[in-house]
Amino acid sequence: MANDLTGNPLIIDTTTGAAITGEVRIQAIVWAHNEDHPIAADNDLTITNTAGRVIFQMRQPTAGESAQLILGGSIRTDGVKVTVLDGGEVFIYLT
Repeated sequence: MANDLTGNPLIIDTTTGAAITGEVRIQAIVWAHNEDHPIAADNDLTITNTAGRVIFQMRQPTAGESAQLILGGSIRTDGVKVTVLDGGEVFIYLT
């Protein structure tokens, strides 16, 4: 599957072309391990805004695990871009 930046959630499985410009509000981030997009131990995920400021960064300590960040409200940022994605698939839920 290729990146799908047209819906909610944004679905990202590669860093190529994975940028949204303009103001966005992020409610949750899910870094998912699945058969087509496995996460290995020590895989990294970095999400930045369009200015390059890190919004979310994580290293997965074990293989085969998914991770999620659910915010109590939402964070507002100027754009969003997945700059590092060693494995897995990222779902970014917007408000």
